[in-house]
Amino acid sequence: MSLKEKDEPAHKITTQIFWQGKLLSLETGVRVTEVIAASWGDMIPDVQVGKEGIVHLNIENAMDKEIKASVHILDAGGLLAVPLEKDVNLPARGKGGLDIKLEGRKRGFYELKLMVSYNFRGEKLQARPQILPVCVRGPGEVMQGATQEEAFLINDQLLLKVALKGGEGKVFEKNGRKKEILEMETDLIGPKYYPPVISELHLKPEFAGSTLLLHGELPGRERLYFCREITLDGNIIYNSYTVANGGTTEEKLLIRLAGTVSPEYIDRVAIPLDGRVIIEDFDLDTFPGLGNLPRDEERYTEDWYALMGEDLVLGSVIPPGEGKYQVGESQLLTRSIPLVVPSCTEKKVTGVTFYAGPGDWRTVARLAATLGRVKGEELCESGVLQPEWQDDIPVLPYGKGTGHLTVYYPCAKSLSGRITVEYPPAFKKEKEDFKTVFQDKKPWKNQLDFIGPVADKGIYPLQVKIEAGSNIRNQELPVIISGGKGEVKVEKDGSLWRLENGLLELMVDEDFAGSGVSLKIGDLEVLESPYPQPGTYYWINPWYGGINPILIPLPSRTYPGYLWQEKFVGQEVSRTGRSGKRWQGLLLDVEPQRQELSGLKLSLSYLLIEDSPFLALVYGIKNHTDYRQKLKIQWGIFLEPGIFTSYKTIKGDKMIERLLEQEGSFLMGKELFHLQGKTDFLIVTGKENILSLEENPNPFRQFLQAGPFTGLELAPGEEKELVTYLILPQQVNSTSIYGCLNNKKGLF
Repeated sequence: MSLKEKDEPAHKITTQIFWQGKLLSLETGVRVTEVIAASWGDMIPDVQVGKEGIVHLNIENAMDKEIKASVHILDAGGLLAVPLEKDVNLPARGKGGLDIKLEGRKRGFYELKLMVSYNFRGEKLQARPQILPVCVRGPGEVMQGATQEEAFLINDQLLLKVALKGGEGKVFEKNGRKKEILEMETDLIGPKYYPPVISELHLKPEFAGSTLLLHGELPGRERLYFCREITLDGNIIYNSYTVANGGTTEEKLLIRLAGTVSPEYIDRVAIPLDGRVIIEDFDLDTFPGLGNLPRDEERYTEDWYALMGEDLVLGSVIPPGEGKYQVGESQLLTRSIPLVVPSCTEKKVTGVTFYAGPGDWRTVARLAATLGRVKGEELCESGVLQPEWQDDIPVLPYGKGTGHLTVYYPCAKSLSGRITVEYPPAFKKEKEDFKTVFQDKKPWKNQLDFIGPVADKGIYPLQVKIEAGSNIRNQELPVIISGGKGEVKVEKDGSLWRLENGLLELMVDEDFAGSGVSLKIGDLEVLESPYPQPGTYYWINPWYGGINPILIPLPSRTYPGYLWQEKFVGQEVSRTGRSGKRWQGLLLDVEPQRQELSGLKLSLSYLLIEDSPFLALVYGIKNHTDYRQKLKIQWGIFLEPGIFTSYKTIKGDKMIERLLEQEGSFLMGKELFHLQGKTDFLIVTGKENILSLEENPNPFRQFLQAGPFTGLELAPGEEKELVTYLILPQQVNSTSIYGCLNNKKGLF
């Protein structure tokens, strides 16, 4: 009997019985297997040219008797295998194996031939020859190959196997898991779809560099041919389709390719929805859940999604097309692409692009951006059952006022739940409870009334707990206590500007490189500055100190750039923030004249709120040229020596504390620094930026930097803004309430 493929009908044994005058036919399915079967498992050995590698050969005994098998390995030309012959003891209906050393002599795709012999009832028998694929390639090279059953693409990161019958693809991670991490399902080209039209087709493989082309003819159609192109590029897999109509009539088709993953490797899912990125635990029962995602296509802000696990992200960039999204379980989102192919013409369409490798959802979002599958909106992270301020962060004079709380719930299935609000200890109010039914497109809303605190000005956490079904979410939302009286005074004396709000006093000199030369809380000076003359600061020359705007055209590393040579023009400015509060202060306009910076325009603002511990530094920049600019922009903040003695930053959900005065130390974090000493000093910036603190000895002096770590790219005509907050004084008992300052619902 011949061996059958796994999806072919089994062999049958038919038995006929004549019983009580009737002829009965009984059929029994019979599975035919190899007596001795050898395989590499899921992976294909991948050997570097001129190097050795150890691989394991699995051997399986299908007989009911223990045997001793002799494995003979035949020479494969550009591939040397050691040992060439070895005996293996195999238990009855059991498994065994051996390690083989492979040495790649010449690049290529090889089929290693194995001969396995064994003794059975005193007779020496030989199993059918086993042919196993082996790849020999150079570093960074993509190798391709095919057997009678599968085609392969292999590089340093991934192994892609595509079944020639039906075209189902499997993706394996080369380093680490070495298991299937992604399945590219059989293409749905129809109508009809189930079973897929091409599931029974034997496709013809062809290779062009790192691209695999699979050719086939659609059954039941008049000379309708298709070719699927699969390209492996690092951790990215591109798909496209060409359909050629050689018939006499127009053909109308729908093409769809989806991917599924094993929940074994996946913890979280990220989906762009309603102008935000929804990040939740991956749960097929609740989220995304079957039928629980919205079906309104226009709500999916960008055409991608990401599934994330430990050191692994699996992403899918959905192709353009007129078809609607299909929302499933493990494949989540995909789209059917309508295609009309007139007679004697061919058309090509883009398919799904997959990503499999390290990173997070931003890795997939950046890939989608390069493919033009984003709408250019700034996305903030969110979740299902996400409590948030409906308008903006409440700024409460003396802690009195209102805030409008809402809960975002983007799921198709309604859910009953309870919301508990616990007020900060500073407030006179303690707790409130609400019961509701969460529904998509009908967010829960409620007004919270704040009746006053017994605490200082600053930011305080409001605890919000949501319990709904199996979901329990605890979230902290910020409320800000400001002074109820006073005003921001803005005065000018020559080139020196004075900003004062009853709590903070800031001095800025537009002729001193636009630098903030002094920042005081009462009589306590926070900044170090050489004002009124520039000086040197270790490796910085000239050094203007204080709060200093920095601009460096990349790849130049000249520090502090050339901005200090430009003319700063100041004017009083006011600006209404998202919270509705009026910020006042100084705006410095700069139009650089130096050749490296020509065509850029800067708008630098120092802003205060009345009787509050907030100073906002706003770095606005616009590219008026037709040239894509790459720049390093920063706020440099030089701190008065000895004023701060300890430092905290966020690492995950934890606050990490370190003592200062570590000679030459360079500390880096994201979003939040908290320094303590003679006063408390908090610096907060956006998620795309990095905060760093450099400390220099003799005497110990600290230098803070806030800005994009790898630089900022500006397209022609593009404008961007970096906002950094200094909050003095502010004790930090919670971390989560500060990250939202630069989100969409922040102070600006």
